[in-house]
Amino acid sequence: MDRRFSLIPLLLLIGLAVAACGEAEPAIPTPASTPTSPTPAPTVPATPTPDPPTPTAEPRPLSTIAPSPEPAPTVPSEASSDMAEPFLPQCDRRPPEIERPTQIHPETGESWFRYANDEYGFAFLFPPEWELLEGNNYLCLNYRANREIKLIVGYKWANDRYISIVRTGVAAGELVTTGQLDFLGREIDRNVLRYEGKDKAILYDNAYHIRANDLFFTLSIDDFRMDYDLAELPPEVMDTADAIVESFELIDRLYVNESYGFAFTLPPEWRILSDGFSNILRLSYRPDRLNGTILTIGFKWEEEDIPIMRTGTGELDELIEGEIEFMGRIIRRDVWRYEGETTAVFYANAAHINVNGLVFTLSLDYHDPTYAGRTLIPAAMPSADAIVESFRLTWEEAWETVHADSLGFSIEIPAYWHSHLESGAAYFYSDKKFGGEPPSWSYYVYVLEYPNPDERAFAELVTADLSPAIQESFVYTTTTIGDYTVHITERIPSMDGALTLFFELDGRYLSVALTPYHRANPYPAQARHEAIFRVMLETITLHE
Repeated sequence: MDRRFSLIPLLLLIGLAVAACGEAEPAIPTPASTPTSPTPAPTVPATPTPDPPTPTAEPRPLSTIAPSPEPAPTVPSEASSDMAEPFLPQCDRRPPEIERPTQIHPETGESWFRYANDEYGFAFLFPPEWELLEGNNYLCLNYRANREIKLIVGYKWANDRYISIVRTGVAAGELVTTGQLDFLGREIDRNVLRYEGKDKAILYDNAYHIRANDLFFTLSIDDFRMDYDLAELPPEVMDTADAIVESFELIDRLYVNESYGFAFTLPPEWRILSDGFSNILRLSYRPDRLNGTILTIGFKWEEEDIPIMRTGTGELDELIEGEIEFMGRIIRRDVWRYEGETTAVFYANAAHINVNGLVFTLSLDYHDPTYAGRTLIPAAMPSADAIVESFRLTWEEAWETVHADSLGFSIEIPAYWHSHLESGAAYFYSDKKFGGEPPSWSYYVYVLEYPNPDERAFAELVTADLSPAIQESFVYTTTTIGDYTVHITERIPSMDGALTLFFELDGRYLSVALTPYHRANPYPAQARHEAIFRVMLETITLHE
């Protein structure tokens, strides 16, 4: 038998949607998406269509339960006769197993999986009897014993007008509120869709937007069998769905800036007010809902002429000095106070902090045109400190191993670098050029082999083909890297200069050089690439 649809009275939802339109919210960053024109608000009949006299009657029109906020919904005098398919988003991606560790559910005491979304900052538990698949701003949890039973979770940023996560309709039946559940610290209604004595679906808070900080969620579970007479949610499945919903929690988000190669952890009580438009990030401490307490982060490469310094400060009559760790170094943490109130925290005096050629500025204060009389929320300061201490360079994390068998060594290089292997030589490089107007430079690491069957002295061997003047002025220092003796020099000729290290192993030397390089007059971005080079050197393994 075909699945039936009918219109259901949901004027209350329309009122909620209209009310939601009146709340003005500041901009919230959203994941990349392709903007589309907003869908016009569907019409909803003023009265429900009567039940069909027999089970063989024609299916009823699908009714929408959550109109788009623009334009305002209208209520027509008659029901529409248009037909539509049941709501079912596409979920076809399986999240990695490593991201779903087993945990004990606090209510059921059973061992459940944990799903965590680091980009949007939420997590929840689900049992092994359910399968989780990801879609675009949707999650689908399929009940393995009957895969037509699906718990659908929609999520998006609260002010993202280009992503819709509200369901487009429900099947025939009556919505009955059977209680409330706790969802992320607020009570939501448990609305059960019943038809001819069977529970067909649960629409949590009518499957409309549920707000949590700067996120919107929608939640519903249905038996999507096409034979609507057979569709029914077992009580134990409904209980499990309730437990999944109540297990939701907001978690730290991971902010990653791929262009500049850094990341930090953003607690759920903070939001990003600006991102991608300039080299300034403004993080707002949101529990006050005022966007007043702001952690300002400036960033640029040292060779870029981009202003990231703050242009002014407030008044000060007391200074409390301290220290904090930032990306492996200790920097100053100065608390400014005025008339007994804490007004700002300046990290490293809000001046430039250079980390391998990447420059930051950091400050926390209350942004208000008058400034006077404004004070930082006490809880915001340790939370801002945690953000500052969580900063790290991402290029130190994503690396891959390259095996150069002809030269008898392996090395790790950044994942965004390229490798070119030849007989007797190896080259590693990135595509990015530095220096602005010509001339511009790309950084290379090249590797050559120096066989030494006659056991000549190191300096004699590596300068044998060079001019007498270079042979006479050749100098080097010796150190160890891992298990290897290494000789370091800047005297091996190269068009733009080079820092060269010779690894010694069993009658041969392997030279590993970074170019361009000049110690006294550094090239653009040299410090950053020298840091990458030194990490690469630590990963080298020589083979017999």
